[in-house]
Amino acid sequence: MAKEVFKIKGMHCASCAVNIQKAISKLLGVNKAEVNFGSETALIEYDEQKVAPQNLAKAVSDVGYEMEISGPSFAEATEGKEGKTLLSWKVIGMDSAHCAMTVEQAIKTLAGIEKVEADFNNARAKIIFDPEKVKVNREQRVL
Repeated sequence: MAKEVFKIKGMHCASCAVNIQKAISKLLGVNKAEVNFGSETALIEYDEQKVAPQNLAKAVSDVGYEMEISGPSFAEATEGKEGKTLLSWKVIGMDSAHCAMTVEQAIKTLAGIEKVEADFNNARAKIIFDPEKVKVNREQRVL
């Protein structure tokens, strides 16, 4: 199961967010979709074996909006990456989709970060990074 935040373009109101959320939720393989008008994002939990990001984007496009698909999925990003480190940490206090997005955006600002996936349901963040550029203090669990 993948959980990703996608940027949505063209929303003008909360009703737009509801329409997009309904369209995404109807797709086979989508476990949960949360669309936020204020941040213009969609947090989508989906089965990568049943639905691809391109299918999600088409569902959004079919109702009149545009969803940005940036880069590979988290699973694809970890395949064959020599010199990269995968880290999964507990993030205390992350209890909503907004918190997860804030955590992801903050971590992405660090040089050497390749991919971040924050899961507020499990209060965890998975991070792929270049250990030559990002130093981890494992005792304090701080990047």
